[in-house]
Amino acid sequence: MDGIAIVIPLTKKLHQDGAPVRPKPDTTTYFTHTWYVNGGEKVRCGANSFQGTSKTKLNQWTKRTTVDTDNRPGDCHQSFGIIDPANRLDGLNLSINFKATDKKGEQQCRNTGKCRIPIVSDESFLYPSEHIISADDGPGGCELEFSIKGRSDVVLDIEFFATNTDTDREKNQCGNRGTHKVALNKPVTILYDTDGRRGGCAQRFRLRKL
Repeated sequence: MDGIAIVIPLTKKLHQDGAPVRPKPDTTTYFTHTWYVNGGEKVRCGANSFQGTSKTKLNQWTKRTTVDTDNRPGDCHQSFGIIDPANRLDGLNLSINFKATDKKGEQQCRNTGKCRIPIVSDESFLYPSEHIISADDGPGGCELEFSIKGRSDVVLDIEFFATNTDTDREKNQCGNRGTHKVALNKPVTILYDTDGRRGGCAQRFRLRKL
């Protein structure tokens, strides 16, 4: 191969001075919803629904998830976070309050209490608190309240409905069904009480800037 020049095409973009052009950082704001089963049957947290982390831009719905715990083994783990590298949501306080509706059934709802959904500029620093739903045939269920402070131009939409609507008995597993808007000083509470009845509760979320 003497005398044959091999030309390797240049794939990186370069400045005029020869320095590589670095890609612009992503300044998009994202809302994240993490949902997965731990230590049990996948059907407990939705056999055919999404499990993992749904990462969506402002004004877009997260992927739909389903809780159908009944008396099956395992738990549903859930958490939320916001990635905001450009600080568009400065001053926003989006909080959740997770609690059992009956002390006799409080083991159905673990990691209870109020916490602020974290807002970080770098996704690698996003460590949201998980709450655990293990609703079974014990008394009561798990309430999850969302509230907003600090910003009047940001809202959280919640779509929450029963997957089986044959009778009120099935529908009532999911308290406060419908599409709701969490706004400044206007909290919204939903109830998971998915015990031995047919079906479960489906949900999805959308963070919007007005």
